[in-house]
Amino acid sequence: MRRRKYRYDRRAPRHRKRKIFKGLFISILITVILVATIVFVISKTEKKPKIITGPTQKTVLKASNSNLVTQTINEPNYTFQLPLDWQQTKSVINNTQIYTWHSGTTDPKKIGRELTIYSDPIPATYPVTYELPLTSNGSTISYGNISDNCKNFTSAGSTKSLVPVLARWSGVDFYCNIPGFVDVQIGTGTIGSINSVTLTGPQSGAKHYFFLYKDRNISTDYAIFYAILTSFKAK
Repeated sequence: MRRRKYRYDRRAPRHRKRKIFKGLFISILITVILVATIVFVISKTEKKPKIITGPTQKTVLKASNSNLVTQTINEPNYTFQLPLDWQQTKSVINNTQIYTWHSGTTDPKKIGRELTIYSDPIPATYPVTYELPLTSNGSTISYGNISDNCKNFTSAGSTKSLVPVLARWSGVDFYCNIPGFVDVQIGTGTIGSINSVTLTGPQSGAKHYFFLYKDRNISTDYAIFYAILTSFKAK
């Protein structure tokens, strides 16, 4: 069979051009498919930031310590349950009653948590970073949906603000601690009353309470605070 010699003065056969074009098209198509696949995988695995929509947001949290061993705290006007390893570190009974408890442990998973209960009068302008609405049920209380960090939904929520600003969550007014927005400070209040809920005990009568929960642990656990509030009862 005679081989066809290449002549510079002759054009390449058309079928060779088709093969070159076809190969180039397939290479481009494969590249586009690979790039699209990589972008799709990244978009599905990348963590997206949480978007805050305001007071209508509903948050459902389940207790993580359902088998937690507790102790009963008895004060003159109320009683409630605390984790067994917590200890009282402060008590002030003058013009106001202030009691503080800390998670008294060296376990890294439990340290850094603190509860303070104020009673008559309560600090009405105490700023917090998270708000938990309460409802009075006579001598006991129930809680609603906790807010996200208040800097995310406060109208003057610039982190450059040097003073706390008035905010609202689920109809409850409170002071947003924008200067300390990195700290987890959960305050409580009711509609129409900043930092205050009124409980009426059969012996103590009607009194105002403000609950302040601070969680500086590497793993924030709101369930402890929820359990405290659920067990709280005015005497």
